[in-house]
Amino acid sequence: MAASFRSSVSVDVIRKQCRSWTVHCRKINQSVLEKKHEVTTTTEEKSGKQDKKLQIQLDHWVSQGLADDSLNHKKHPGRIVLPTVTVPKRLAEAASVLIEKYPIKNISHSAGKLANYLWSRHAPLSDAEINKLAQQMEQEIIAERSKKGKEIPVQKDEILQKLRRKTYHWKPVMYDAYKSLLHLTARMASDYAVILQCFNEISSRVPDFVPRSIYNLGSGLGSVIWAGNVTWGERVFEYYCVDKSQDMNTMARLLLQDGECQKQMHIPGVTFRQFPPSAFANKFTMVVSAYTLLEHAGKEERLQTIEALWHMTEDFLVLVENGTAAGFSLIYEARNHLLQMADSANSEHLQGYVFAPCPHDQACPRITNKNIPCFFKTDFTHLKENVAQSNKDFVRYSYVILRKGRRPEGEEWPRVVQDVVMPSKHSHCHLCCADGSAQHVIITQTRHGKDLYKCTRYTVWGDRLPVKISAGLSQNEDHTMADKSGKYNS
Repeated sequence: MAASFRSSVSVDVIRKQCRSWTVHCRKINQSVLEKKHEVTTTTEEKSGKQDKKLQIQLDHWVSQGLADDSLNHKKHPGRIVLPTVTVPKRLAEAASVLIEKYPIKNISHSAGKLANYLWSRHAPLSDAEINKLAQQMEQEIIAERSKKGKEIPVQKDEILQKLRRKTYHWKPVMYDAYKSLLHLTARMASDYAVILQCFNEISSRVPDFVPRSIYNLGSGLGSVIWAGNVTWGERVFEYYCVDKSQDMNTMARLLLQDGECQKQMHIPGVTFRQFPPSAFANKFTMVVSAYTLLEHAGKEERLQTIEALWHMTEDFLVLVENGTAAGFSLIYEARNHLLQMADSANSEHLQGYVFAPCPHDQACPRITNKNIPCFFKTDFTHLKENVAQSNKDFVRYSYVILRKGRRPEGEEWPRVVQDVVMPSKHSHCHLCCADGSAQHVIITQTRHGKDLYKCTRYTVWGDRLPVKISAGLSQNEDHTMADKSGKYNS
């Protein structure tokens, strides 16, 4: 009896404890739900205030085209980014012939090492920058010794050793036949994809433009020739290609000859040279310089080259670099220098504006406000010989396309400068706008309409969004609650 009584008592106690614990859990859950409701309400109120300030609507003619089915959301006029780019079949076959002719053990591994080295390069420091860095190091050494109570004078050798350890040792890349073959394996496909993307933007936005002549400084393996031929065909009458490496020029010519030196180049009007022509005696419809700014020994030499290229073009100037902080800084330097030159020029021939990617000629809001470099990416397929890499890949790049003349009247569409984040029923778009500001907007079907919402669902990083934005928020203001929470921040 005593045992059964004890067991029943213990069961009753346990049941009472469970009931009280259940009630306690319910109270906790209820308080959590109330807090969630408060946060949601606050977010909705604040996002509503933002929408009252920031008005976003589709461009009128785009809206009309979507209404009468002459346009569709999937291929709206702001779409300019190409799908995965594959090199032309003839180029891939010629590359295979060359690589088979000159077999190199572990070529894919060696090509990967070259690609990594090219990607990690920095511009050389100027004498003024080196002197400033040396002075900072001297002050650091003095401060460190004063803390320890030592008053030993700083020796010159100490600063030199510290400079050698902490500064980038720049040197130009010299391409012989071996390195040219590695470059073909490692970079030909990605270089071609980037140049094709730049040419596609020009041809899609200015369909009547056809360059009669293209000057390519730092032509390498001829990616500009192949991309120009795909974009404009035989309407381009001249390709003037300059590269200081004779071996690189030879390999570029062999690629146009299907890998056989006895054949004729299948693209006409191509000329290869080792030295650039006179900037004042020669004019070309379009000038292209890709991945060459890092090859100059200093800022003065770099800016002189950029000025010469601007003098030589009659219409477009295309500059491309790696999608790194170093690459962007050189592109941004060239952009600002040419815009200042255009503003102060007395001659109309030197006036110009930024055609892409910026919809304005002002300072970059991303680097100014957040110190984030602006770059883009494109998908491509590697050559089959590059077995160390997966078949499909993407490459980041920084670029600027400048055009001669004055910027056309009318508001430019904003550029999408990050991946569009698409949670359920809304899209987060980071935009670079025509007024020089960076905006983070949230597009929903309820607030902005079905057409604009659907357009954002097919928009990718690098496209333009065909909208008009009015009464923008200040650049220093966090534009959304998502920004404040950090969930969609850069």
